[in-house]
Amino acid sequence: MEKRDRDFEEQCDLLLNLLEREIDLYNDLISFSKRKQGALIIMDAKDLADALSDVEAVVDEIRESVEARLNILAELESSMGLPRGTATFKHVVDNGGPELQERYGRITKALAPTLERLVLLNGGNMALVNNILDYFDFAAQTLACRDQVNTYTVRKGGRPDVFHISRA
Repeated sequence: MEKRDRDFEEQCDLLLNLLEREIDLYNDLISFSKRKQGALIIMDAKDLADALSDVEAVVDEIRESVEARLNILAELESSMGLPRGTATFKHVVDNGGPELQERYGRITKALAPTLERLVLLNGGNMALVNNILDYFDFAAQTLACRDQVNTYTVRKGGRPDVFHISRA
């Protein structure tokens, strides 16, 4: 095996190692998202701040990993004689042989559901935050107007939701 082939295999291995590490990092984000839900529900500011700090650290690590992957991909493009910015993971894997294709297949099968779960959890967290903000708005209006009227309006999604509170 010549040096170029060994270098290609080492770079591909490093590329896939980075992608596997990212799966672990996304799983960490899932864990932090669950922790944020609990902190939001009970309004634990310290735990929420800690969770957000952890998220920032993981996001920074993911960003570094993505940059490293892009750099390796650019090197692989060059070694394959491709114009810069044209190689894809699939293209590289297809040139790496069946073992590399199998490993990449396993990684993508693990990565897709992990990302889907993260999107769902983050969507739930955003809905929770929006509901909390709606409640705060409603509570503030209720306190501000409690001696004047018994109808309060909260804007939600561009349309007003009206609440009637009985003073009976």
